[in-house]
Amino acid sequence: MRISATRFRWAPIVLAAFGLLVLSGHALTADDKKPDEKKKDDKKTEKKITEKTLEGVWSGVRFDAGDGEDPEKGVKMKLTIKENRVVGNRLPEGDIGEGTIKLSEDGKEIDALGATGGYREKKYQGIIKIKDDTMYWCVATEGSKNQKRPTEFVAKPADRTYLMVLKRQKP
Repeated sequence: MRISATRFRWAPIVLAAFGLLVLSGHALTADDKKPDEKKKDDKKTEKKITEKTLEGVWSGVRFDAGDGEDPEKGVKMKLTIKENRVVGNRLPEGDIGEGTIKLSEDGKEIDALGATGGYREKKYQGIIKIKDDTMYWCVATEGSKNQKRPTEFVAKPADRTYLMVLKRQKP
């Protein structure tokens, strides 16, 4: 069997191009971090949540669908939290209602109980996290399917969950 020299003429060029592709793929930018590295970075900015860290005035948007990326698709609102009491206001209309909140021991789950108006005695199971000065609170409404606590920070209309993305207001 005779091998033609023309077959190997392109080999150095192909190998060089392949080498460049491999080398360029190993230069990771901040956006190209491995998933484990991104999780570590997220944990650095997430705070352990206690009743004390929740206290204050929080303003932002409530979403009925999605992950909260587009503020124009949500309802503007404000929460005022002191100890275990929360007062909600839709902006600019006004009062939503009042209730109490209870955090899990690890500070990752939050339950709310309505205290006024149509929210009286209604229970809302949720998950919560704070990154820098932004609170993410995803909650299942009492009328949701089997009222299961959300497992991710995404509002899903079919599950009747919503997501609040709120910034801490300076006193």
